[in-house]
Amino acid sequence: AWVSGGELKVAWVGDSRALLCARGRKTLELGSAYGDYSFEWLTEDHLPNNEAERERVEKEGRVEITGRGMKINDHSVCVTRSLGHALISCVPQFATRSLRDLEPGHTVLIVASDGVWDHIAADDAAGDALGHRNKPAMRADAARDLVNEALDLAGADSDNACAVVVFL
Repeated sequence: AWVSGGELKVAWVGDSRALLCARGRKTLELGSAYGDYSFEWLTEDHLPNNEAERERVEKEGRVEITGRGMKINDHSVCVTRSLGHALISCVPQFATRSLRDLEPGHTVLIVASDGVWDHIAADDAAGDALGHRNKPAMRADAARDLVNEALDLAGADSDNACAVVVFL
């Protein structure tokens, strides 16, 4: 993710997701509102259950869709795009969101892996991250707190969990 010319740009592959959060109930027109803030998903998972992704990989002809994942040349995989996997596309998708109408200091971007999003709802993550905004000395703790909460909720079922929280 990067900011250029008043726009937030995000490139992604796989099942990590980016969530834009802002103070103000109606701030993000395309997003959801909860409490005194709103949030908007900037990405969607590259999984076989995503119809557009399924159609894309099926056109390649060497893919067998199975339950939650897929098989390519007898290799089981769960995502339809990935960095560093020889058999899966690494071509990212891009999203652009104008930041011009968002108040500086009241906006947060959360980029996290599925190990976080499988256990923490978007509204909870948005509220927690925006809560750190008022405590500059604790902003560095926002990502760690999010990951620790996800790991606690996952228990023995934990996946890899990582997060980056950027205060815009």
